[in-house]
Amino acid sequence: MHYGRVIAGTCLLIGCLSLGVPGRGADEAALQEQMKRGQEIFSRTCITCHQADGQGLQGGLFPPLAGSDFFMADKARAIRIVLNGLTGPVTVNGVTYDNVMPAWKGELNNQEIADVMTFERNSWGNHGEAVTPEEVARARSAG
Repeated sequence: MHYGRVIAGTCLLIGCLSLGVPGRGADEAALQEQMKRGQEIFSRTCITCHQADGQGLQGGLFPPLAGSDFFMADKARAIRIVLNGLTGPVTVNGVTYDNVMPAWKGELNNQEIADVMTFERNSWGNHGEAVTPEEVARARSAG
């Protein structure tokens, strides 16, 4: 029997807090705090276009983040788009959207972008890795 796989699978199902796996409780608390901060930022900056339910505005206006194949497929690309904005057509879940997303690099710092993107990548049925301020800083430096 592969006990490591059983423990890892159990952690995914019930959380590692009850198993006493070192560090997991602190990681979960930090993630929840990041999600809370990200939700607050989303409510101030993203909700108008992407909507509270993450479904965006249909009719080719603003794409969904919820269940978005485009948003979830490439974390580094998503970070660059949040930093630098996006103009022109983009296809999300088979639908083409052609509008402008503003650049947030002048409005939000690295921590704020990491927080809001972590919230978006883990809300509305999305399941993605957290975004770190260091990842945002690297993308910001690269232009």
